[in-house]
Amino acid sequence: MLEDEPLFTARDWIKYVARCKGVDESFFSVPSRIILVYQRLGFDYLKEALRGEEKEWLYEDRPIFIAELNGKKISAFRPWIGAPAVAAMLEELIACGARYVIEVGLAGGLNPR
Repeated sequence: MLEDEPLFTARDWIKYVARCKGVDESFFSVPSRIILVYQRLGFDYLKEALRGEEKEWLYEDRPIFIAELNGKKISAFRPWIGAPAVAAMLEELIACGARYVIEVGLAGGLNPR
């Protein structure tokens, strides 16, 4: 089976957003270490504990938080909920420099009682 070529890549999207915002692509670069946190409370706690700074990223409602931990830059990000959204954002984060990802979240289930 032959694989189709993508119409555009995460890197293409970053180039487009950079052009629209009038910034260089490097504006969206992120540290290689990143923590994904889905819950607002957990994300706020992480920001407070790491004491870094927020940085505008690709999406205005989703800034990235960058700090230093044990002499290494680390970032925290709160992606949108849902596997398709997270997969797309993770591809974009990787295109921006993320290489080591820790994902923190909760899972639920249904109980018939």
